Amino acid sequence: MRALGLLLMMSGCGPAVDEACDELLSETPSLEVGTGVGEFIEFAEVTFFERGPQGGLHIYGSVRGMGLWGGRGSGINESTPLLTYTLLSDDGSVSGGFTGLAKTMDTLRGGGIERIGDLAVLGTFDATAVEGVEVEVFAELSDGCGRSASASARTRLEEGVPQ
Repeated sequence: MRALGLLLMMSGCGPAVDEACDELLSETPSLEVGTGVGEFIEFAEVTFFERGPQGGLHIYGSVRGMGLWGGRGSGINESTPLLTYTLLSDDGSVSGGFTGLAKTMDTLRGGGIERIGDLAVLGTFDATAVEGVEVEVFAELSDGCGRSASASARTRLEEGVPQ
């Protein structure tokens, strides 16, 4: 049983993983938090929310990172980065998002990684409770190399069609 555990631990490491992590050592990890359905969009003064198929409200959460590893392969595995993407109003009346979920990343030309269009579900079904509320949007990405970065932005929520 102990040998099986060691084999499983070793399968996540190896020359390819070590190389990927070593290549990032000269870069300072950084993250941008944004929105967008098909492309990364920086937060503006207003961000639109919409009602999903199950009746809940959400915005589209996106992140772009530099100096972070996107993981090995296109599927979820032990090297897949963990993403937190949360929204919170100053008075706590509006909240939403998710914490520490494994999320695959796309590699950008010229370096970096990104994830576009995750549903960041708001904690209410009542659009009138969210309309016009200013929120702090926070994102943190932790990669398989033990590196992490975070970013935040402020925006006002309004019902509408996301860009």
